This record gives sequence, structure tokens and C-alpha cells, in this order.
Amino acid sequence: APPALGLSRSFDYDAPKFGYRGEGGLADAAGVRAWIERFLAGSLAPTYQSAPPPAAPHVAGRVRVVVGDTIADEVSSSSRDTMLAFHSPFGFEQANATLGRLASLLAPATPDALLIATLDTTANAFDPAAFPFVDRYVSAPVLALLTGAPPGPGVPRAHRVYRGKLAVRSLLLFLRRHSAAVRTRWPAVKAALEEENARIQSVRAAEAREGDTRRGGMAGGESGEEAAAVVEARFEDADAARELLVEPSELGAWGDGAVKEEL
Repeated sequence: APPALGLSRSFDYDAPKFGYRGEGGLADAAGVRAWIERFLAGSLAPTYQSAPPPAAPHVAGRVRVVVGDTIADEVSSSSRDTMLAFHSPFGFEQANATLGRLASLLAPATPDALLIATLDTTANAFDPAAFPFVDRYVSAPVLALLTGAPPGPGVPRAHRVYRGKLAVRSLLLFLRRHSAAVRTRWPAVKAALEEENARIQSVRAAEAREGDTRRGGMAGGESGEEAAAVVEARFEDADAARELLVEPSELGAWGDGAVKEEL
């Protein structure tokens, strides 16, 4: 629910706002008085616009949606390596799918050490001092890696903005270079990637067999449309699976000398 009462020290648009959300509402005179005293003493935390937080707890392997009410606890005050995308909801589907693939691949190796998250900037606000690399008035998405605990109160975490291609391979190379959570667990990450690579080969082998079946059906008198319908039905699961896999060409060589991109 929105705050029942608000305070600010300025009419400036960017001035911090402080909302009163006491359970008794405005009828609780003692609660309102105590809240105002905290505001005057400077001990009140600002209130930021927020979408409803996700009802379900975070599951490793999935992208975490953070909102205005949770970004402080889950990101800016955390010590866990966090890759966070600030975005508008328009045209973000493909990028979100790529981040989902990345989270799925890294989960077996870094279930608690790395968080991949997104924040919709059209529905949520945040402390600009905690994320000085984000221009709230620019709609282009910003993807950044935050590492280490904040050095002190009001001091932002160490961060590095990602400016490379939004592809799984490039993101993995970036994280290997700049995230200790990924770098120290690289053998496990590599094993997960090789397992996914094996699944790709399995999907492709199934496609090849289905292609042979289709050609055989057409040779036996089955119409092209009927054969295509059979293949399409059988490939629904394979296509869905393939979207979650990293192509072998994305894996490249994973030796120490393979990281040549400037990320």
C-alpha cells in the first residue's frame, strides 16, 4: 500500500522522500509523532517507489527480480557478487532470456556465491548514490557487476559496467575475469558447460533422426504438410530445450589464454 503520509526537505524532484507506513495509519498520533521525530533527527531511511516484491523465494538458476523495497537488502548492502540489469520492460525479452540462460548454467557451480538479477526502472526507484553508474533518465538498459561488501555507510559497492555483446559466451568471459565467485569455481563452471554441450549434441542428433523420418515419410507417399506436422510436434520439446543451451561455438577454447576480448 502507498504511504499514508510523506515528508521531504525540498520540492526538488530528486530530493529524498520519506513515507509513513505505520500500521495505525494517520489515526495513530503517537506513531506519526515518533516518525516525524526520526525524520528531524535524520535517522529515517528514504522511501522509494517500488513494485510488489516477488512472493516466492529466490531459486538458484533463475534470474532474481529485485524491486525498490528489496534492492538495498539484496544488492547494495550485500557482499555477494551480483550481476544486475537496470532496464525498462520494453524490448527486454531477449536480454532477459540470455540472463536466464546464464543463471541456469552457473547455478550448479555458484548457487549462493553469485546473483543474477533485474530491476525494472519504470516501476521502481533506488538510491542514486548506491548506483552512480545508472542514469535514471536514459531508457537504455545498464548491466553491471557489483562485487564485495560496501566499504561503508552511503558508499557504493565496487562495480564494473558490462559493455560487451549480450551473449552467454561474452558474459561468461566477463564474469571469469571480474567475479571471484566465478573465477575460483571455474572448473565446476566448465564442467556444467561441457554437460550442456553434450545435451546440444543430443538435441542435434534427434533433429537429424527426425529429418530422416520426414524424408522417409515423404518417399512413402506421405504429403509434405503431413510430414512437417509430425516433425513439428515431435520437435516442440527439443526446440524449447535448445533455447536454454549454449551453442558449441559459444564455448570456444576455455584455456587460460582464451580470454582475449576486452570486457
